[in-house]
Amino acid sequence: MKPKIKRLIVTRADHPRALDVEKIVELARQAGVESESVSPVQAAFGRALENSEKDGSIVLSAGSMFVTAEAMRAWNKILSVAETASEAESK
Repeated sequence: MKPKIKRLIVTRADHPRALDVEKIVELARQAGVESESVSPVQAAFGRALENSEKDGSIVLSAGSMFVTAEAMRAWNKILSVAETASEAESK
């Protein structure tokens, strides 16, 4: 995992059976991978996008369909805001 991943942003799905973020952070530490925990998923996704803008890294949602679904909603919200702003500038 370490050769391909620079940094993990660990979050927790809004689901009662979601794994505790501290467990994932500890596993990342044991593997020598830098990590941080950010909640909720929307904030974690925003943090990942900030990092990507700075260093060109890829944003990947993995580990849970529930987290990925929440990340997709966050992405669609960002796109919707951007489209609205673009339309307002065109007028």
